[in-house]
Amino acid sequence: MNPRRPIQAYAVIAGSCFIAYLPIITNGFVNLDDPYYLLDHAGWSRKGWSLLHYFFFENQAGNWHPVTMMDLYVERWLFGTNPTLHHFSSLCWHIANSCLFFQLMAHWRRDVWVLLLTLLWCLHPVHVESVAWLAERKNLLSTFFMLLAVLSWLRFTSTHSRKSYALSWVLFVLAAASKAMVVTTPFILLLLELVHASGIEVWQKLKKTLVQLLPFFAVSFTVSLTTYLLQEHVDAVVSSSLRDRLLFVLTNYGIYTSQILYPFPLTVFYPASQSGAWVLVSTGLLLAASSAWALLKLFKHPWLSVGWLWFLGTLVPVVGFVQAGHQQHADRYLYLPLMGFVMMGMSLNKPSKNLQTLLVFIACVLGLLTHFQAKVWRNTETLYQHALNHTKDNWPIHLYSANYWLGKGQVNRSLRHLNEVLRLQPRQSRALILKAHIYADLNRTKDAENVLTSVLKDHHDHAEAWYLKAWLAWQDDRIDEAIAASERAVELSPRDPEAWILRARVFKELYDPKVVTCLKRAIDLNDQSRIRFELAEWYRAIGEQDLADREYERAQQQARWESWPGLTGLWL
Repeated sequence: MNPRRPIQAYAVIAGSCFIAYLPIITNGFVNLDDPYYLLDHAGWSRKGWSLLHYFFFENQAGNWHPVTMMDLYVERWLFGTNPTLHHFSSLCWHIANSCLFFQLMAHWRRDVWVLLLTLLWCLHPVHVESVAWLAERKNLLSTFFMLLAVLSWLRFTSTHSRKSYALSWVLFVLAAASKAMVVTTPFILLLLELVHASGIEVWQKLKKTLVQLLPFFAVSFTVSLTTYLLQEHVDAVVSSSLRDRLLFVLTNYGIYTSQILYPFPLTVFYPASQSGAWVLVSTGLLLAASSAWALLKLFKHPWLSVGWLWFLGTLVPVVGFVQAGHQQHADRYLYLPLMGFVMMGMSLNKPSKNLQTLLVFIACVLGLLTHFQAKVWRNTETLYQHALNHTKDNWPIHLYSANYWLGKGQVNRSLRHLNEVLRLQPRQSRALILKAHIYADLNRTKDAENVLTSVLKDHHDHAEAWYLKAWLAWQDDRIDEAIAASERAVELSPRDPEAWILRARVFKELYDPKVVTCLKRAIDLNDQSRIRFELAEWYRAIGEQDLADREYERAQQQARWESWPGLTGLWL
């Protein structure tokens, strides 16, 4: 193989990735965000400007990633609900990112060593979560556009072409609109100016580059602020003291570094935990010493500094300065930072044959680990069970498992997981709500209402608790109570179509014309055939046959879209 011929390197990269990630092709969907993004998404029923407005201007589970949503929409139209084709698409995106990463390093040198470094990155098992989890398409897309933006920027710095500058900015906007984690891209572009710079030239180049990057920093600030506000809107931001945040940051930097060097075990969810004081102190000292050593080597071995600062800097949005959710850390957050860690190997100008052989061996081991880790994502059950086997007191996974088994109709298995959640978190509201749902399904109305009372005592504005309270009252023909509770539910969650549907069913008991208003509101939020069929039945019940026929026709059209197998499905 001639390392100076990129096509051969690309073939090696693509073939290695395909073999390592082959198990994901036969994987199914998992019951963790995949239904939201690909199966039951409320936005898929919208058309035209309404769809674009949904992607760009409405809260998507606390995120702003319209480019990702458009990509998933197109794939939903092409592939339907065939998981194999969706997984193959994710693998192709990862291969594309791997080739772009090779191209980035080849900007400075093109030899076998660069290819081996690329293989270390693309075959590392921490990337399985980003590739095998369809809901994490945003990680793949954002990195793809970000790498293109960096390559375009490098072309601008060498040619001073305005077109390259504009293209770099546009590509960065697309990257940020895919996932907010790439807001550190301007920092990366600054870092790359350190390569082959020396003495006072460094500060002159940085000053000039900083001015040129002002439009990039403006995008970063806007996307960061938007994401923070969206996360806060869905109550995902965890408030904590500055001291706790710093401790959390130190812990996570230590964990991420250890995961790169020893990627086992890897799971879908790591619960937050407290590290001992000696661990935090040693981690802080090690980070400080490593950073100081890398900076001292800036002029002699610039890639040590650039790579290490790339690793530290790109983790800033997710390392814990602003904590979102209950997880300690996540494998997917290393997709971009690991590039910096690998790029430190560029500091070796003439690696020995023995060292190259060692890297080949390490790449093979990583590929094997990736192959086995990809099988963990075969389905929801294998994913959750693996997490429970390799973590302790993981109450979020127990909660997800309870929800999964309840959806499968296995009440006893769901209850076992719920009891474990409540043992670890006695007042966890979501677990209590699920328990109330189970009691309601078992016709234990009194027990369900007692659980709801305890939830509303702690969380008086809990929309789902009010929804279930209204449903129980409606089932018992306590219509006045159901009306009051359903009104409270839609006040607290006005964008929940199920709350409006329940309110419509309550009004049906009174033959109240508000049924139409409620069902139309539900259709505006999530245009599904079942809601239109229900509206058609109501029109027929009140003698409006023309309106009923029109809604039946629309419902049938919507049902055809919901069962759309995709263009590939039609062809197959």
